[in-house]
Amino acid sequence: MTTYKLQHEMFVSGHSGTSYLEVAMVSSIACIGCFLRDLFILSKYKNIIRPGLFPDLILLVLPNIIGVTILSNHIGLFILTLLFLTFIFCSQVFRTGQDDNLPAARKYVNLSERKQFITNFRSIINLCTAISILAVDFRVFPRRLAKAETYGFGGMDVGVGLFVVANAVVSCEARGKGSRLPVWSQCRKALISSLPLLILGCARLLAVKGAGYHEHVTEYGVHWNFFFTLAALKISLTLVYCILPVEYSAAGAAVTVIGHQILLSAGLSSYIMIGLNGIGGRSGFIDANREGICSLPGYVAIYMFGVQLGRSLFKPRHNLKEWLVLSRQLTVTYIAVTVIMTVFHHAVEPVSRRFVNAAFVFWIMSVSTLMIVECLLAEITIAFIKSKLQNSQDQATYCIPQNSLNKAVQSIDQPPSEGIHGASRRTTSKTTVSASRKDIQTADNEKESKINKEHLSDTNVCLLEAISFNSLLFFLLANLFTGAVNMSISTIYASDAVAVVILILYMFLLCFVVVSLRKKNICTKVW
Repeated sequence: MTTYKLQHEMFVSGHSGTSYLEVAMVSSIACIGCFLRDLFILSKYKNIIRPGLFPDLILLVLPNIIGVTILSNHIGLFILTLLFLTFIFCSQVFRTGQDDNLPAARKYVNLSERKQFITNFRSIINLCTAISILAVDFRVFPRRLAKAETYGFGGMDVGVGLFVVANAVVSCEARGKGSRLPVWSQCRKALISSLPLLILGCARLLAVKGAGYHEHVTEYGVHWNFFFTLAALKISLTLVYCILPVEYSAAGAAVTVIGHQILLSAGLSSYIMIGLNGIGGRSGFIDANREGICSLPGYVAIYMFGVQLGRSLFKPRHNLKEWLVLSRQLTVTYIAVTVIMTVFHHAVEPVSRRFVNAAFVFWIMSVSTLMIVECLLAEITIAFIKSKLQNSQDQATYCIPQNSLNKAVQSIDQPPSEGIHGASRRTTSKTTVSASRKDIQTADNEKESKINKEHLSDTNVCLLEAISFNSLLFFLLANLFTGAVNMSISTIYASDAVAVVILILYMFLLCFVVVSLRKKNICTKVW
């Protein structure tokens, strides 16, 4: 008689994935939800429903849950519905302001120094990963979105690659803060900082083996897991950047991915699939964990591409025009890497998360760039709306009439009267205008400071910021809660309604913990 563990392993194995387009659409749901949340903060509805965990769950979490469960077969229509809601929110917020001086607003719009779109991108990945790792254990989650066995665009396959990119874009190398310590000191520091990841990897290994938890061996191997991959990446990349200047990250990544693909095409792919004995056996540590070990060069390439991407994101920009230029550059990059991915997928070797081949590397970079573009355009729109609202409030607040200021300016351009009295009047006019302009500038600064403080107070408890603040804890809790649910019930036999309710309760508990910690300013990163 087949045991439940074996049934579960068969349930999550042997899939061939879905299409590139569907994965792109699923990843866009979270970006649209993030945009909706920011629009809600600026809308009149925040006076009815106070910003906090509840609206964040409705706008950020719930769309992602139903998008991969009960509405997964109507994903296109669901996204159109979300876009329609976005349009309604935008229209309502735009009507709030009466400022018609749009060119002036565009000139002075700038994004926050915090670059919220990067935080949103990184937190969205964690959020979607948390939902997927439990949802995949229920039948309501479509099997085409589960991890592909060997080749294919698996919806969950993109998660591990996006996680690597999310760490790369905010790395010290990407922000121009690389270490200048001697090589040995850098390696020792990397080893020490990798110890927590190694400990977590060992803890997960012991917990899975000890509890008899179901495993997907062809994902990483018998003993390997994602924590070991992260630790190995940290050490490997420290050595790489001791030799290679950060400026050549893209070139180094290209060489790495091409070299790795040559090895795969020369026989490494066959070895990963069938092992040393030719029938899929796993004898010895390396052979038993060949997926996790042989995929490392691909993840190194993804990380280095991510560093190059992060370097472009962290360049100083001072106005809306420069940010729009960046969005165009990222769009061109997205098109380029998507074309390259398509060529490798059809002409060399299909996308494979198991091998982390060239097609997979460029697929990850394609989806990453697409999500960053979406988050960036959303933040640009939010910044523009804030500027428009601020200008509208300023016009209603200033005590100095505009016509009085214009008269003062015109008096400067008039020829001065003869004698000392004319010179005196001219000096007085200049002083008046200078003082008026100074008052306006002071009012501008005070108004901007007030709006920034109000926005900060709203976003301090934003779910995405809370996830970013304790990202590793969020990921660990998601794994622990997922294990607890699977040990408590037979998930593959749960009805669709029960599965969705469990997912909602699971995400509520997970989000409540990290938001509560964020409110108390408790960060669990101790190394």
